[in-house]
Amino acid sequence: MKIAGIVAEYNPFHNGHQYHIEETRIQTGADYVIAVMSGDFVQRGAPAFLDKYDRAYAALAGGCDLVLELPVIYSSASAEFFAAGAVHLLHGLGVCDYLSFGSEAGNLESFLPIAEILADEPEEYQQKLRSFLKSGLSFPAAREKALEEYLLNTSNFSRYRSLSAFLKGSNNILALEYLKALKNTGSDIMPVTIRRRNASYHDKELRGHISSASAIRHHLLGHADINNIQASVPETTFSFIQQQQNRNGFPDLDHLTPYLHSALIENRDPSLYLDWDEDLANRLYGLPWASMSFTQIADKLKSRNVTHSRIHRALLHFILRLEKEPFLTQFDQNPVPYARILGFRRNSSTLLKEISRKGTVPIITKPASIHGCLNQANSWVWNTDLAASRLYQSIQFQYFHQILPSAYERSPIIF
Repeated sequence: MKIAGIVAEYNPFHNGHQYHIEETRIQTGADYVIAVMSGDFVQRGAPAFLDKYDRAYAALAGGCDLVLELPVIYSSASAEFFAAGAVHLLHGLGVCDYLSFGSEAGNLESFLPIAEILADEPEEYQQKLRSFLKSGLSFPAAREKALEEYLLNTSNFSRYRSLSAFLKGSNNILALEYLKALKNTGSDIMPVTIRRRNASYHDKELRGHISSASAIRHHLLGHADINNIQASVPETTFSFIQQQQNRNGFPDLDHLTPYLHSALIENRDPSLYLDWDEDLANRLYGLPWASMSFTQIADKLKSRNVTHSRIHRALLHFILRLEKEPFLTQFDQNPVPYARILGFRRNSSTLLKEISRKGTVPIITKPASIHGCLNQANSWVWNTDLAASRLYQSIQFQYFHQILPSAYERSPIIF
């Protein structure tokens, strides 16, 4: 029995995602495909476009056999921790033979030398990275320059004449992080990469049969004709999108505004939380935030060395009280204390039995049972997932008049 894992947001699930699942089966010969999927909030710090159970259903309809939720402490984290959290989860299942991920490059040979540098962090590379960070560059820009200078002195440099373009591919960046995480975890899961078709990750234009999730969201958030995206998504996804649009639109960053204001009223110290530093915290409280939206606040905090994505994540972490120290301690000691099932296919009982036999991470089907799996040291991971779930439910109720069941009332989708 061969099993492949995929890490995704499916925000929303589209034809490109279905192609990735199909190609994964072809290239690996996998009998089962497991998706580790972001839940209520995604890596850019925004609420998911559709409810996670709708997205899990679409993924099962699109060919996945099992969908697990990536805890929000990782789904809303930087690329490094997003990838590492997902790899730890897949590794903990004890059954995965392959990790399949999309990339702009489409071949592993392009990634391996850079992934080795990022995993080993040679002293020369670290010195260059520190130097560029001190010069005021953002982390992605500083890393790119440090890699470029480090590779310049190696025999591998000739293949990276377009290193800047290579590192600007969002899927390429995640691919490097997956490879780094596999090495650091000591996992024997084999990496497989599949080239993205037609649309790049950040492409804002619809491309017919295969468009990026960014393009689909951009189109719908701009209140354009919903029928224009029908060719880009499976029928199941289109049905869920129609239902959400009929509720008056889709969740996005500015729906977090009142929750951010509420957190600011409490006068908490943002520098305690993940993705914050003292300078960013001081600049936040220096703003006339009471008359500003979430995105207006983020725009004002944007600087040469801090990206929009990091600011959006930081603001979400402030709302959720996701503190740095507990996060880093958890990551070092027990990165993923449980795996929560969002949905599975009826014919995947053999897969589930194999996971229960070989896995080292507790599998959660009913949230009420989770407390028996957690100790005091890591129960905060579930509490943060619970807070994220309640925040998402509140957004859906306040803005879209949808009453979602509580986390304890939800059962896995059986497809």
